[in-house]
This record gives sequence, structure tokens and C-alpha cells, in this order.
Amino acid sequence: MNDDIIYDRYARKSSEGEDRQVLSIDSQVAAMEQAFPDLAVDETFPESKSAFTPGIRPKFDKMISRIRVGLVQGIIAWHPNRLARNEIEAATITYLVRTGVIRDLKFVTFSFQNTPDGIWTLQIFMSQGQYESAKLGRETLRGMRTKAKLGHFPGQAPVGYLNSGPTSEKGKRYIYKDEDRFPLVRRAVELGLTGQYTISELHRIMARDWGLTTRVAQGRPISYSRVHKLFHSIFYTGHFYFEGELFRGDYPALMDMNEFERLQDIFSRFGPGRSRRQVKRPYIRFNGILRCGGCDAAVVGTEKKKYYPRTDRRATYVYYRCGRTSRGVRCHQPAIPEATLVQQFEQELVRHRILPEFRDQALDYLRRVRPSEARERETVLASGEREHARLRQVLDGLIDMRAAGELEPDDFQRRQVAYKKRIAVLEATIRKERDSEVVVSRETAQVLNFATLARDRFRTTDDETKRRLVLALGSDFRLTDRRVEYQPARWLRALDEAYTPAEAAYLATQTSKLGSMNERTKALASVLFLWCRGVDAIADAVRNEMRGHPEPLIDPRLVDVSDRPSA
Repeated sequence: MNDDIIYDRYARKSSEGEDRQVLSIDSQVAAMEQAFPDLAVDETFPESKSAFTPGIRPKFDKMISRIRVGLVQGIIAWHPNRLARNEIEAATITYLVRTGVIRDLKFVTFSFQNTPDGIWTLQIFMSQGQYESAKLGRETLRGMRTKAKLGHFPGQAPVGYLNSGPTSEKGKRYIYKDEDRFPLVRRAVELGLTGQYTISELHRIMARDWGLTTRVAQGRPISYSRVHKLFHSIFYTGHFYFEGELFRGDYPALMDMNEFERLQDIFSRFGPGRSRRQVKRPYIRFNGILRCGGCDAAVVGTEKKKYYPRTDRRATYVYYRCGRTSRGVRCHQPAIPEATLVQQFEQELVRHRILPEFRDQALDYLRRVRPSEARERETVLASGEREHARLRQVLDGLIDMRAAGELEPDDFQRRQVAYKKRIAVLEATIRKERDSEVVVSRETAQVLNFATLARDRFRTTDDETKRRLVLALGSDFRLTDRRVEYQPARWLRALDEAYTPAEAAYLATQTSKLGSMNERTKALASVLFLWCRGVDAIADAVRNEMRGHPEPLIDPRLVDVSDRPSA
């Protein structure tokens, strides 16, 4: 009775989990040929597409179009779920069967009769894949949420970490440090926290200078997009988001929440329209540091090339000028030669320079004499711990309100994330405060080394380090009438206020010809006592600066205590 029916064969296998045990396409076609050798087959349609989503299978759609126009009247398949796994395309098949457009269906592993009961059973078989997928998705999501609550990050570990891999027991895999990359990522974070690097510059250091490669593609330098994601990923604080909720991870943190928030602030300042550009021409060293004092546009470096015919010599001169390009607004600030600009930067470093003997005396004072200020620290710690307990109580109250149905899910999730982040920031602050005196002493020593060594380092170092030394002086650099103006760092202002009178008194005792040696020794002791009181003021300025954003004030690569300044 099927002699006048022409069939199309359809074979499908996708890479999804539900299809892993399904015969290959070639095996399906062979099984159809063996099961129905006498049927008239016009064309075979093999397809490697998922059937869970309607409208994404071009060969299936072509076969249905051929049926609609009457080129063929029947379909052969290995099983109904090869034709459809969603309710829309299942309804299309059953509708065409019920209306007689499809006169016959043949399956190798399923018997079909064109009756109401047969059509209903067919639709169930073709639609149940959607139900199984949705059910599996809910169960998977529930399992992943349970793992997230236990601190297991449900995903691929980023640069600096590794997943435990398939050798671990299923369900108990974990994330651990990548011993090769973790220290490099931490060094990059420390450089970023100085506020003196753009992401572009950090990418160049990590990829070119350190040779950092990705884990997936061995030998390929880490990409800019991956570095950008690194500095904006909360994962590195020991926390992660899952389904919009913040969870604490069970892996070691690379930075604390305070440092993460500081990085977000730093790199938002380097956003569109405000970012310091990476220097692409090596002989233009100070692009992106200065702004025009007249119109607030960026100051850019330009080169002028000149040919001297008498000596057959070509020379390139670099000037820095206002970079305003608007035709409607003209800026009349004059350009400045690079040599003059470098000279002014060096003069600023000299202005803040201290004598080596003052540095040595201050370092000795920090090691032996400076009090720990335990009472002040304990007061700050007690206040922080009270606030921490209060936030925990508020968070518990939110959970109770959600359980009682007093909060909508979106509102609860938003407020819960906000409180968890505040708690994490406070915990990081408390940890830092417990060890604050050691950190403050170390950073004060770095400040003193910078003031002693910076001028000599500036004269002899490479161009990139020259930029770092200039940026360490302060912020808001302006070029007005060929003069550099800026806001000195707070710790630098405290150092100047403490050092200037001490140096004057010290030089007076050195050059004085009056008084006995005993009197001069007493005068020198008085000067050093005055200087040590000034060191207290410097350390206080360092502490206050670090409370605002507790990260290294000086790029560790700029100063080295083993260096010896020139006379």
C-alpha cells in the first residue's frame, strides 16, 4: 500500500550529553537501509545539530518544506527523538501526519500507527527530550548551588589557579594555586595598586617582560582581554558570583576585598577619555602624565625632524604640547622641549631629596624606638569588630525576612550581595589593622628610600622607570606656561615639613665654627631628636594614606635598600 509513497531519510546526532549513546549518523543510515530495503527513498538528510531548540536545523527545515510541497510523502528515521526534541517541531510533525500531508512515518526502533493514540504517543516521544533537558537543568543548577554554598567554584579556574582535574573523585574536585603563575599575578596586582600603571602597561609587563602565558595555550602570551578580566574579577578575593549571589570560596585568595575595590577605583580613573595611554614610541617618554593647565586637555609628545646640510646630519627633537584637537576652541599654552621637561622633573626629585644620614637615622628609629601605638590600634580594631558583628546580624535578618516572604527574590539578592561585600571589605581592613604597625614601618622605610635614591635613579635608569618615578611624586600633573605643577603625595608633604627644618639645623651645626666640640655634639643630637619626631609625623601620614587605600605607596621596583646614593 506504500508503493506510491516516496520517503526522505533523516539522520541526526549532536554532541549533547543525551546523544552520546546514540548511533552515529552513518550507523543510523545503515540501520534504515537494512530495516526498509524496499521503500522508495528520494534523498537522505544527515545533520549534526541539536533538536532541543526549534528553528536551528536547516536540513530538517528543508525536508519539511519538501513534504509541504508534495515532493515526498513519508519520512524514515532511526527513532522519533531524531526528528524532534522540542514541543514546537514535534507539533509540526504530528500536525502534518494528522492532516495527511505526511502519509507515513517509519522508525527502526519504534512502531508507529497513524491513529489518534499513535499520534499522541509519537508526540510524547518527540517532546520528552525537552522535559528531560529542563529537569536535568534544574537538578544540575540545584547541585551547583549546593556546591557553591560549600565554597566550590562551579567553573574553570582563571589565570593563577588550577582545577584539580579528572583524577580527583567526582563531586570533590577543587581549585588550588598555580605555583608558576600565582606569584606573577600577585606581583601584577601589587603594581596595579600603586596607581601608576594602566592595564595596557601591565599587560605589556606580564606578557613581554615576565613571559606569562595562558594555561590553555602553552607558549602563547597572556592576552590583553584576559589581563583586563583579571583586574576586574572578584574571584581573586576568595569570593565568586553564582546566579547573582556572592559566595565565599574554599580556595586561597590572591588579594583582599579592600585591594579589589581599590583596583576598581584606579582603573575606572583610567577609563575612556581619562586613561593614560601606553607609550608606543620609545623616545616619547611622558605621554599621558600631564594635562594642559589652560584647557585640561591631555599633553602629548610630538617630534620635529630637522636636517643639517652642512654636516649631513638628521636630528629628532621632542616637544610636549596641548593635545586639544577641537576646531572651535584654541589653546594658547606654549610647547615645551623634552629636555626642559626632564630638567624640571629632576629638580622636583632633588627638592624632595633627603641626605643619606637622615635616612639611616630614621630607619634605625623605626626599628628600635618608635612605639607600637597599641592603644589606638585596639580602639580601631574594637570598632571594626563591632561593625562586623552588626553587619552579620543584619544579613541574618535579611535571610529571615526572605524566608518569611517579606522580601522579593531580586531585592533580597541585591541587598545580600551588598552586605556580603561590605563584610568582606571590613574583614580585610581588620586583618590589615592587626598588623598595621609592621606595614606602616615598612612603607615609611620605602618612602625614605625613595626620597634618598630617586634623583640618582632618575638620572641613570630606563625611560619606563623615569615615568614611574615622576608618577610617584603625586597626582594631577599640569603644564602651564612651560612649568610643571602637581599635587604632591600626602606622605611627601609630611616628609618635606619634617625634613626641611632638620636639614637646616644640621647644616648649621656642620658649618658652625663657634662653640666647643661638646656643644656641637649636643646641637647635633638635638637636630636628630627633632628629625625623629618628624619621622613620627611621616609615619602617621603613611598610616592615614594607607587607611584610605591600603596598598604599597611606592612601586617596589623603584627603590632598593641595597642602592647607595651619590654624594
